[in-house]
Amino acid sequence: MWLTIGDGRYGSDAAFLGRHGIRAIASSITDTTLRHAKAAGYIEEYRVENAEHLSLADESIDFVLCKESYHHFPRPPVALYEMLRVAKHAVILIEPMEETRRILDAAKAIAKSTIGRETMVFEPSGNFLYRLNPRELGKLLCAINLPGFALRPMNDCYLPGFEKADALGTWAGWLSRQIVNAQNICCRLRLLSWGIGIFVIFKSVPGPAMLSVADRGKFSMVRLPANPYIVRS
Repeated sequence: MWLTIGDGRYGSDAAFLGRHGIRAIASSITDTTLRHAKAAGYIEEYRVENAEHLSLADESIDFVLCKESYHHFPRPPVALYEMLRVAKHAVILIEPMEETRRILDAAKAIAKSTIGRETMVFEPSGNFLYRLNPRELGKLLCAINLPGFALRPMNDCYLPGFEKADALGTWAGWLSRQIVNAQNICCRLRLLSWGIGIFVIFKSVPGPAMLSVADRGKFSMVRLPANPYIVRS
């Protein structure tokens, strides 16, 4: 069973998992949209949950997924530790990523500002826009003696007015793909830093089957040192 965190867009993440045969519970801090999604049959289950104070028992959920919500939380590391507490196997974060700045990052920031994208470090709610840094994530996990995580960097593209266009067979979809491809090339050439990371944080050392899945998904494994004074489970 999966739990999605910050899934307030009508439980779209839980609905995606459900379409692939996975039992998923959508959660958000309010049920404003989730109750309508449940009534319409879009999702099967939902819960009202504060990510910093989850009401579930320890390791009561197999996997926890948080997609592009973590960076909006008031205290993201607190929420991460809560997700890890209730997860039995792993927590998956899909989030804006912070890396070493590259030569083209300034040009990308100017382009985003030109089309009206938010580039400031604070948002209107007052929260700090917290982007995940792989090195800092490793420190957070070392503090609780976890074995490591898998990471797949990627890029996306948002252009105002393209939200409702079909991904295939439209000029908007074609242009978006070309921009993503161009970013990917620049990142591989180390001219631009990656925009988004898929982080799979393991609760225990992953076995061969999990490592094989990660390899096929083009994930790199980040193994963390074990605390010599604590026995790792």
